[in-house]
Amino acid sequence: MKITLKPDAHYVDLDTSSPFAQPGSKGSDAFVGFNLPDLALGPIKSADVVAIAPPDGPEPTRDDCAQAIAKRGTYTSGELSQGMRVCLQTDEGHTAYLRITSVPTRSAVAFEATVWE
Repeated sequence: MKITLKPDAHYVDLDTSSPFAQPGSKGSDAFVGFNLPDLALGPIKSADVVAIAPPDGPEPTRDDCAQAIAKRGTYTSGELSQGMRVCLQTDEGHTAYLRITSVPTRSAVAFEATVWE
């Protein structure tokens, strides 16, 4: 599913059946720091639950993402870029995969999200 985060709705809840952007952190799993020096994606709680997937090759599977988070999980994606592929563990323990679909700007970051049970 497609999701666009903006400065006035920069949090996303990935544990719902249809993830959506929202203005506050309640129930959210991740956010984009539009006010930070680098546009980056991070979890709401400071935890090492974010891993960057390799830029080439097939889309990562749930197991690929789970292993990447276990091996090299961190608290931030680092600077976002178009085509970047990010794995994330949600607050409820689901594994999610996000692919940045357009050039991230200070006004919007768009991505495709897959969340596995």
